[in-house]
Amino acid sequence: EGQQVLVYEGSRQDFDRRSKTLKRLDFDQYTIDLPAPGPVRARWQEPEERTFGRLLNPDLKDAEDRSHRKDFLLEMHKRILTPFLVPGFTLIALCALLLGPLDRRGQTRRIIIAVIMVVLVQAMFMGAYNLGKQSNVGLPLMYLTIILPLLIGFSLLARASGIIREAASPVVTRGN
Repeated sequence: EGQQVLVYEGSRQDFDRRSKTLKRLDFDQYTIDLPAPGPVRARWQEPEERTFGRLLNPDLKDAEDRSHRKDFLLEMHKRILTPFLVPGFTLIALCALLLGPLDRRGQTRRIIIAVIMVVLVQAMFMGAYNLGKQSNVGLPLMYLTIILPLLIGFSLLARASGIIREAASPVVTRGN
């Protein structure tokens, strides 16, 4: 009756608390009886478990949903902003590799700095998200964590491309 799991070639260990002994059973075949499923109880879903549509339209008849409206809003912003971390990470890597002098001995130091910067931005984003659960400062910090690497990366690359363009253009002198 009920569900069973059939296990082959193994061992089972039981610890007897009264005698403080470990009992071991080696087997070629062993059957484990699973308990019969009981009634399924409904459980409240956390904001991280919900679809975007359910975050946008919570059940306002449910008291638990009404009390977590701020968490739903924060989770929606997190889901919208998270994909924008990728271009920021890319810009960090591009700035680390393209800006500065080229060295034949390798760019290990720049790569390590880029990895540290990416980890730092990710940690700041997660910290801002966790701060947003407790205070209203977290949501603007999440946006700032996304926007700053993008702005700084684009401005550094734009400035560097202007310098590269000037260095690559021929110098024209006027003669009298």
